[in-house]
Amino acid sequence: MLSRGAPDAEEGKIPGLPGQEKEDAPVLPGQDKAEEEKALDGKPAQGAESAQEALEEGECQTCEERKYQDGSDDMGVSFQTPTNIKPEQAASAVRGHEMEHVYREQAKADREGRKVVSQSVTMHTEICPECGKSYVSGGTTRTVTKADTDNAAQQQDLARQNEEEQKARTPFSAVA
Repeated sequence: MLSRGAPDAEEGKIPGLPGQEKEDAPVLPGQDKAEEEKALDGKPAQGAESAQEALEEGECQTCEERKYQDGSDDMGVSFQTPTNIKPEQAASAVRGHEMEHVYREQAKADREGRKVVSQSVTMHTEICPECGKSYVSGGTTRTVTKADTDNAAQQQDLARQNEEEQKARTPFSAVA
C-alpha cells in the first residue's frame, strides 16, 4: 500500500488499469499479440492505422483528388464542371460559391418584383475516410421571397408574361 506517501512498485498496481499491464500481456482477455494486428477477415487492420499513416505523411490522396461541382439549376454560378480544390481552400471556395447563389437570388427577386424575406447558407462537413480529417463537403443556400405588395401592377405584368412564355414552350420529350 502506501509507504511514506508513495505507492510501492508492485503493491500499488491495480489489475486491469491501462498502462499497468506487462509488455507481453494480451490486448483483450484470450487474445494473442499476433491477433491484435489483424482485422476479423485475417488481413492487416486498415482503419485507424491507415488514417494515422496518412496524417503522418501529410498527404491524403482522397483529399487531394476531391472535386466539387454545383448541383443547382443555376447556370450562372461557378463550379458547373467538376473542379479540384485544395483542401485548405475548400471552405472559402464553397463559401464564395454559395454567396454567388445569395446575390443571384436577390437579383432574381428584384427582377420579379418580389421581396426577400430570408436567406441562409448552410455549410456541410464530412470526415475523410482515408485520413480522418474533417472537410467542407458543400453548401446549401435557401432563399424565401414574397410578393412585394407595393408593386402590384408590375406583378400582374410579370404574371402575364410568364403565362405567355408557358404557352409558347413545347414540352420536352424523348424522341425514338
